Amino acid sequence: MIRDGGVWRVSAEAADAKAAERAAEAVAALCAAVSAFETAPGGAWLVEGFFADAAPDRTALAAALGGAFRVERLPPRDWVRENQESFPPRRIGRYFVYGSHHRGGVPAGAIGLLIDAATAFGTGEHATTSGCLRVIDALARRRRFRRILDMGTGTGILAIAAAKSWARPVLAVDIDHGSVRVARTNFRRSLAAARFPGCFDSPRFIPGKYNRLEKFVHHQKSPLFHMARTIIPPPLQRLR
Repeated sequence: MIRDGGVWRVSAEAADAKAAERAAEAVAALCAAVSAFETAPGGAWLVEGFFADAAPDRTALAAALGGAFRVERLPPRDWVRENQESFPPRRIGRYFVYGSHHRGGVPAGAIGLLIDAATAFGTGEHATTSGCLRVIDALARRRRFRRILDMGTGTGILAIAAAKSWARPVLAVDIDHGSVRVARTNFRRSLAAARFPGCFDSPRFIPGKYNRLEKFVHHQKSPLFHMARTIIPPPLQRLR
């Protein structure tokens, strides 16, 4: 949430793209951030500059823009709350995906997945994630798995769902260090840490061989097939 001095916005119209580019460069030298966008196809542009903590110098702006402009102070906004509200709880199959801001509890009969929107992929909003959760739900009703690997775990949402559905250890792997940190946090918060033998940032740390690559695929199927060849025997190199 913005506190302290607040934020001011400076707006100026430009006749065309070239004029907008010149105005944006002039304002950028004075402010913290600048944007320019076309307000009508082939027509005028709007250039905006944003100033933090202190009101802009109108004299300097007039000299830089050389034309009319408007200055307004923006009202404070609670960005954290707005971001949380954009990620309401979601019921996907028997899974209930929710953030730490949710105060309503987990519905009876549902499996709770505590996942906050973060720098890693996987909150249940994207169709690939929700589709994979539905597949896990369906598989858990009719099959048992001995060893489960989540390659490209992101937030860890699918690994956590698998661990809670099958009550089996899950090995989660991601090449992105930030995703590994996020996933480890989510594992601890979901009370599923005891079921995770490891969360690594490189496939070379995967111990041993897997009889089957029990992977719930988000996307990037070709890289996953390539990495699969290093961890499962050739006769079984296929995704189930």
